[in-house]
Amino acid sequence: MKTASQARRQMALIAGSSLILMALLAGVGYGYAFETLYVEGDTLATFQQFNQTPSLVYWVVATFVGILLLDVVVGWALYGFFYSTNSHLSMLAAVLRWVYSLSLGAALLPLLPLLDSAKMQKAAEVMAHLEDFLRVWSLGLILFGVHLLVLGYLILKSPKIPKWLGSMVCFAGICYVGIHAAQQIIADFSVYRKQIEGILSAPMALGELSLAIWLLVRGGKG
Repeated sequence: MKTASQARRQMALIAGSSLILMALLAGVGYGYAFETLYVEGDTLATFQQFNQTPSLVYWVVATFVGILLLDVVVGWALYGFFYSTNSHLSMLAAVLRWVYSLSLGAALLPLLPLLDSAKMQKAAEVMAHLEDFLRVWSLGLILFGVHLLVLGYLILKSPKIPKWLGSMVCFAGICYVGIHAAQQIIADFSVYRKQIEGILSAPMALGELSLAIWLLVRGGKG
C-alpha cells in the first residue's frame, strides 16, 4: 500500500509530465498550425492558407483535444498533490480547470465544419469559424487565469515549495485574466494585444512550465 508521500510524489510526476506534454502540443497546435492558418485581420490570406493546407485544421483540433484531456488529468493530479495544503482550495483549483476544459471543448466546436474543407467555399465563412474559436477560447482563458491565481496561492501556502514559484504562477494568472478580460470589454484592445502579449507571453508561459519542472524534479520528495 502506498504511503501518503509516495502518492503525493506520483501526483507530482503525473501533473508535471502532463504539463510538459501540454506545452509541446500547444506549440504544435497553436504555435505552428493555427498561427500558420490564421492571418489576423486578413480574410483572403487566411482563406488561401486554408485552401493550400487544409490539414492544418486537423492538427489544431487534434492537438487541442489532447490538451483538453490533459487539462482534466492535471486538474485531478494537482488536487491530489495540494490536498494536504488546503483541501477546499485544491478542489476549487481543480474544478476551475475542469470547467475551463469544458469551455475549451466548446471553443473547438466552430472548427469542426472546417474539417470538411470541400464545403468551405467562402472566405468570410472560414474566417468567422476561426474567430469564433478564438472568441470562445478567450473567454475560457479568463477562467484559466483565475485557476492559476488559486493554484499560485496554494503554492505560496505550501511550506516545501519555493515562494518565487507561487509568485510566478500568480503573475501568469493575473496576465491571463487581464489580457482576456480586456479583449472582451475594450473595443480596440486588439490593436495593442500583440504588443502586450509579446511582453507578457514569456512570464505567462514560464509560470506553468517552471511548476512542471519543479513537480518532476522535486514534487513530493521529502
